[in-house]
Amino acid sequence: MQRLLVLSIALAATLAAQNKSPRIFNTVKTKLAQGKQVIGGTVSSSDPDIYCAMANAGFDFTWIEMQHSPLSYSEVAKMVYACRGASAMPFVRVPDDSEGDIQKATDLGAAGIIVPMVETMEKIRNAVKFAKYPPLGKRSQGGGNYGAQYCSYNRNKRSIAISLRTDLGRQAMEKLVQRSDVLLDNFRAGVLDRLGFAGEKLRALNPSLIHCSITGFGTEGPYSARPCFDSIAQGLSGMYSQFLDPENPRLTGTTIADNVTGQYAAYGILSALFERARTGVARRVEVNMIEATMAFMPEPFGYLTQNGEHSDAFLRIRNSLAFAFRCRDGKLVVTHMSSRQKFYEQFVETIGRAELVDDARFSTLEGRVANYEVLWNIAREAFATKDRAEWLRLFEGADIPFSSINDIEDVMLDPQVKALDSFNTLRHPVKGELTAIRRPVRLDGRRDDQPAVAPPMLGEHTDEILRELGLAPETAAKGQS
Repeated sequence: MQRLLVLSIALAATLAAQNKSPRIFNTVKTKLAQGKQVIGGTVSSSDPDIYCAMANAGFDFTWIEMQHSPLSYSEVAKMVYACRGASAMPFVRVPDDSEGDIQKATDLGAAGIIVPMVETMEKIRNAVKFAKYPPLGKRSQGGGNYGAQYCSYNRNKRSIAISLRTDLGRQAMEKLVQRSDVLLDNFRAGVLDRLGFAGEKLRALNPSLIHCSITGFGTEGPYSARPCFDSIAQGLSGMYSQFLDPENPRLTGTTIADNVTGQYAAYGILSALFERARTGVARRVEVNMIEATMAFMPEPFGYLTQNGEHSDAFLRIRNSLAFAFRCRDGKLVVTHMSSRQKFYEQFVETIGRAELVDDARFSTLEGRVANYEVLWNIAREAFATKDRAEWLRLFEGADIPFSSINDIEDVMLDPQVKALDSFNTLRHPVKGELTAIRRPVRLDGRRDDQPAVAPPMLGEHTDEILRELGLAPETAAKGQS
């Protein structure tokens, strides 16, 4: 089978800071190349983009001097977020007696704050107030450029780090486009055009290229230029209204809009590849996070437009007769009775309330939906009398949709998940072993064709890919310095 080459690019400040402050950038780069630490104010720029770019390039900040050019809160936030993933413990120095800035920086995840003016590193260490956050590498998005979130999404890839603002970066990009089947970008509308790779340029480089563009809000409309993240898409699409309590609004849950948009982009790309194979025509695929998230939850829109019903966090749950219960040991279970009469009858018999089969309030599906809260209160009293393990044993003998509500650790230990062999171990030559979720799609009952390559470090394959493109790594060093 011919292997398709998919090129995914994302806008980053990596190795691009020289455009704003070449003296600072080159001084620090030279010192790090000599094996020296950057301490005591070698970096003192008031431009947080400098720190972001250096962090993205793998520089480890031991001490960032802010004494002589105090930054605003937003600049402190940006700098701390850039530097908190560095492998060395980043000390951030702020003007004396700036308790507000100290609290803000620790709240943002700074590993340490230096308060007084001191002269030696020993005194500096003694002056540090460590923030109450987990160690670097254990945050959900921490661990520098190889954190848990990054590793969750980047297996079976190679990584090249280039700047599209340099001649070398543009040359490399052009060569990659020429040999790729698919180009995937997630810039805001118009960014790739401004970087010199508009649609006409891409088609001229490779007429067979399928270009998939993922945006937050689409390419038109009043919001098209806004930045967008998962939580924003969940908010605008209405998804959050299906989960949170409007009287006590607090966001919860995992990434949905990002993942769903990726799934829709994947099937758009696959359909374009199929058409290209049949007709030779290469399409541009456009997906935005708002429409993708809306399309992922069509029911609330159907309830509104067809029934005139306003969906909240409980409408679908009531209509589906789905329940969550707390057992005697505090553990949780879920049941789903839906429309089948036998599910309801076996449910009430299993919980020891067989008389409810003939209760007029629950004898029909419409009655059970209308009296959802009443049925839930009756059943939860029963569930409080036994531990979860006992309830699971009892329900195992009945033909009822049920499950424990697992936390993530429980999922990995569940007998069904183990039987499916849902996880595998990936090995990186530098970072070691990590656990990954296998592809959920089997072909002819198998998935042993799935590659098992650990996620790359940022820019890990830059030299290797540049050599493949005919651009020597030595040239790359000159083009990025």
